[in-house]
Amino acid sequence: FEERARAAREKLERAREKLAEAQREKGIVLTDERLDVETARLAELSSQVNALRAMRSETTSRRAQASANPEQLNDVLNNPVVANLKTDLARQEGRLRELSERLGDAHPQVIESRATIDSLRAQIRNETSRVTGSVRGGASMAAQREAEAIAAFEAQRDRLLKLKESRTDLQVMEREVETAQRIYDSIQERLSQTNLESQTSQSGIYLLSSATEPTSPTSPRVFLNTAVSLVLGTLLALMVAMTVELF
Repeated sequence: FEERARAAREKLERAREKLAEAQREKGIVLTDERLDVETARLAELSSQVNALRAMRSETTSRRAQASANPEQLNDVLNNPVVANLKTDLARQEGRLRELSERLGDAHPQVIESRATIDSLRAQIRNETSRVTGSVRGGASMAAQREAEAIAAFEAQRDRLLKLKESRTDLQVMEREVETAQRIYDSIQERLSQTNLESQTSQSGIYLLSSATEPTSPTSPRVFLNTAVSLVLGTLLALMVAMTVELF
């Protein structure tokens, strides 16, 4: 038992050293906690990818609308500068119609009003171009952010897969340590029990029942002995008489 206990202890120490070396190499101590953190990070990145994908789809649609019909783009329609310019343009166009009817097309005020209208239209085009350019830039930025999020998601997924592989290896090593520990504890327990049994002074013989005196002696049996002696004496006498008679 001492020899087996020594071998089991050496095996247990080797298993522990192997597990500790693997934990240091992989940088993992609490595998379950580390795995939960990495899994939560992967779920967070997945949510970000889905949100950015939806944002990119929306910005792509807005960019297509900005290229096809920029004046009907919501960003242009809701822009306060464009709205004010359109209001001024409508007012100037109404004033131009009034001046044209009253003064004629060649009047200086009519010409000035036309120049003002052209200037307002140019400002509206510039502001619309600026807004649509911002929409296109937002679409490009959304696509870039989506690509970065996807790359981060893929990297996190690879990291999680490697962590799971490392966790599986560590679990195998942990089970080896537990098995070696159980074997060592069992041998130590049996060794201790054997040592105690070897040191005890108690005999292995136990009293089952006390002896009792018989009511009658087993010998001599008078009647049996008398009967046997009569039979044997008679036979012996017959044999002697026959022998004498023969001689």
